[in-house]
Amino acid sequence: MSKSLLTFEEHFALAFDTGAEPTARIDSAVFLAGEGLFHEVKPVAEALKDHADTALTAGRLLLTIRQFERWGLHDRLTPWVDEGVDQPDPAMLTRSAMFLRRSDAQDAIIVFIGTADLYWVTLYLLERFLPKDRHILFLKDPSKLRYAFGTPAFGPNHGDITSGLRRFLEKQKVRRFHVLGTSSGGFAALHFAITARAQGALALSPETTLVPFAERSLTQFTEEVKALLKPRMPLPLDLQELFKTYPVPEGVPILLMYAELHAEDAAMCKRMAGLVGVQLEAVPDCDLHDLLSVLIAQRRIAPLFSRVFGAADQIPGAFPPEPHSF
Repeated sequence: MSKSLLTFEEHFALAFDTGAEPTARIDSAVFLAGEGLFHEVKPVAEALKDHADTALTAGRLLLTIRQFERWGLHDRLTPWVDEGVDQPDPAMLTRSAMFLRRSDAQDAIIVFIGTADLYWVTLYLLERFLPKDRHILFLKDPSKLRYAFGTPAFGPNHGDITSGLRRFLEKQKVRRFHVLGTSSGGFAALHFAITARAQGALALSPETTLVPFAERSLTQFTEEVKALLKPRMPLPLDLQELFKTYPVPEGVPILLMYAELHAEDAAMCKRMAGLVGVQLEAVPDCDLHDLLSVLIAQRRIAPLFSRVFGAADQIPGAFPPEPHSF
C-alpha cells in the first residue's frame, strides 16, 4: 500500500514495527512528526539513524525534533478532547485539538489549521505572534477533508465541532473569542465564526464554498455511503448563503486575505465581495497559497493580528442571543 494511503493509525503501527522495512518505518515516522507526534517518534529516528537506507532521513528528522524540543511548545500545549467524544483515545493519538492555556485569560482564539505538512511548525509560528492574553485552541483535520466530517477530538460530523467548541468556551468561562483559519481551515473558521457568534475572524487563503469539494469527494462512493456522508457535512456548503442569511453585525471584523496573483485563492475570496461585514484584502505581487509565511516574512503578521484580534473589549456582542442551527 502506498504510504500516502495509510491512515494515521496505520502510520503509527508501522513506525514502531521493528520487523518492518526501515524505509517504510522512517517515512511513517516523518509523517507522524509532521502531525505532532515528534516527541513520540524520536526513538524510531534514533534507531534508524545508523541504517544505510534511512540515515539521511532519520538524521534530518532528529534535527527537526531537537528544534521542536528547544522551542518547548509541546510542554505548554495540552491535548483537548471534547466530553462528547465516545472514544477519546484516537483523538488523543492524532492530537487534533491542542490547548494553550493562558493564566487569567478571559478571551480565546480558535485556530483552524489547514492541511499543513508540518503542523507543529505552524503552531510554533502562530504561538509567537498571536496575542499573549488569550487562551488558544489549535484544531487540525487529520483526514484532510476541510473539517467537513468533523475532527477526532470533537466527533465525526461537522456539527460536532460547533457543539464541542461551545462546550470548550463555556468550560473555560470565555467571554469573547475570535477565529483564525488558514488555507483549507478557512471555510470551517468562517462557518464557525458566524454560527457561534465570534467577535471577529481572519481567514488566510480560505475556501468559501465546499460544493466543488463535496462533488469530487462523493463521486468515489456508492449511493449507500453517500447517504451516510451527506448529513455529516456542514450546511450550507456555500458561505455566500450563510453570510446572506446571517449578515455580519456592525463592528465585527471578518477579513479574508489572498495572494493577488493566486488565481484560485483570489476567485474564492472575491466571490464574497459585497456581503455585509466581509472585508477582502489582497497581498500584492504574491502568487503563494501559504500566506502565513509570506506575512511573517513581510513583517505584517503582528500588526494584522493586532488589527483583527486586538480589540475584543471594543466589539459589541451583536450576534443573535441564540446559536443558529442548520
